Amino acid sequence: MKKILTTLLFAVMIALPVTATAADEKQQNVRVIMPTGVPAISMAEMVQGKGVHVPGYKVNYQVLESPDMLAGKLISGEAELAVVPTNLAIKLYNKGVKVKYGSGVVWGILYVISQEKTNNWQALKGKEIYTLGRGLTPDIVLRYLLTKNGLTPDKDVSIHYANSTTELAPAFLVGKSRFSLIPEPALSMVMKKKPATNIMFDLQKEWAKATGISTGYPQASLIMIGDFADKHPDFIRKFMEAYKESIKKVNADPARAGKMAATYLKTPKAPVIAHAIPRSNLKWVSASEARKPLETYFKVLRDFNPAVIGGKMPDDAFYYVP
Repeated sequence: MKKILTTLLFAVMIALPVTATAADEKQQNVRVIMPTGVPAISMAEMVQGKGVHVPGYKVNYQVLESPDMLAGKLISGEAELAVVPTNLAIKLYNKGVKVKYGSGVVWGILYVISQEKTNNWQALKGKEIYTLGRGLTPDIVLRYLLTKNGLTPDKDVSIHYANSTTELAPAFLVGKSRFSLIPEPALSMVMKKKPATNIMFDLQKEWAKATGISTGYPQASLIMIGDFADKHPDFIRKFMEAYKESIKKVNADPARAGKMAATYLKTPKAPVIAHAIPRSNLKWVSASEARKPLETYFKVLRDFNPAVIGGKMPDDAFYYVP
């Protein structure tokens, strides 16, 4: 009997770690990546632990410093979901990366500010405007709207490119630039230090006037990589529901969201974030609802330089249909 009990105990001791390992193997790790700034702020509720909780799934969030880092991880298959600049999504898709467009989440964060009180496009004639992102969304949107308002870029208006917002904001604060195109939350940092700053144009509203698209332009979007969405539709549905709710809560309580973002994400201080959120145009627009705004945006980018979107417009397979 003693020999039998010893044998059974030994068998149980072996079985326990095997069972635990099997359970671990069943758990699906979901890697979610995003750039710092407003895209990360949109996920404040998710990242700090009050987002999606689905049995059998472990969600890991990572905030990255640059779009180049995002692209590298997506190409190498190091993420299942991502919030990315929307033109990166279509560019990767056209390069052969399996991308599914889930929703638009950031609908424009660009503003033109000035040292003097003026809100007329013609006031820019003969002047220099500071901006960033040569050949990218800020530059293309600015050039498109200048043209739509009767000004020829590089002829009527000189464009100076700063290397980053860390150069752009100080140039305006010390008076080196009289006019600047600046994104949130950098705009809020400027206004905190210089409250008399004039917001000359909300480029989202100007885009709506020029295109007839009231939502603005889809500056950042949620995408799924590979066949993850096809294989895990229930998780995707619950993740999207939680993300949509996160955006609602961020908009409803900017002060709380600012504290969470400053604690859990690579963002500026909480008061700056709280000030920036109302001008960050965070809203959930599903793939089907976002299609027309997306196509309008992609056409503007393509007309400027087809390479910005990878050469061609997306087909139906680009859009995620639950």
